[in-house]
Amino acid sequence: MENKTEIIIFIIAAMLLMICLALGILIFFVVHRKKMLEKEAKIASIERDKTTEIFKASKEAEEREREKVAKELHDGIVPALSSVERNLERCLKDFENDRFDPLKLRKEITYIEETIETVRGLSHDLIPRSLMAFGLIKALSDHVARLNGVNGKKSYFENISTFEEQLPFTMAEQLNIFRMCSEILNNLSKHAFYGYLKVTMDNPDSSLMIDFIHDGKGITNEKIVEAENSNTGLGLKSLKSRAIILNADINYTTEDDTSCVSLKIPLK
Repeated sequence: MENKTEIIIFIIAAMLLMICLALGILIFFVVHRKKMLEKEAKIASIERDKTTEIFKASKEAEEREREKVAKELHDGIVPALSSVERNLERCLKDFENDRFDPLKLRKEITYIEETIETVRGLSHDLIPRSLMAFGLIKALSDHVARLNGVNGKKSYFENISTFEEQLPFTMAEQLNIFRMCSEILNNLSKHAFYGYLKVTMDNPDSSLMIDFIHDGKGITNEKIVEAENSNTGLGLKSLKSRAIILNADINYTTEDDTSCVSLKIPLK
């Protein structure tokens, strides 16, 4: 009789244990599922925020390009062409009245040539011809070469990557990278006061790495964040916007007499 009672108690205990285990598994599954759903929702929220930020950054960059073109047209090219138009009309009247002066006409032709150069420069800033024809490596090399000797500064470009000509990026991505490099070079020319600049391109760790190494005034990442948050850091905000679009990183370091701006873009 006692054995039967013990067996019954054992069976009941075993059943209770199984029920507890089942409830434990069920509770674990429910809690785990809830956490997974919360994590997925958080990831989805982050992705939405990132997508929104990328879209916003892209639109802001496009708007700045439009404003730049509009300003150049309004402040430089349109007034120059209007002036040439008026002077050519004057030359025409002088010709009709037998007072034609070839030197005046030559002067207006010079103005037209200068305006053409301005338009060509603006066009180059938007989409460099060498970039469209040969790609980013050639375009960046040419851009750095044009800086060499300006105000006595020495500038060099060196490609130590495994890419000789073409990079595994779309033309739109290469244009974005080129504009980032142009902005960095422009900032260095304005604020770094360097005498020597070396731009290197490499591809370590499945990334395209472009380093801007110079002997001028350096800056840290902390100072860059401060400048980005100010109303005057529009160029830096543009850099950050393009970096978000490319999923790129920009790192600023300075040590002793050498400073560096490193641009790292993941390869596809």
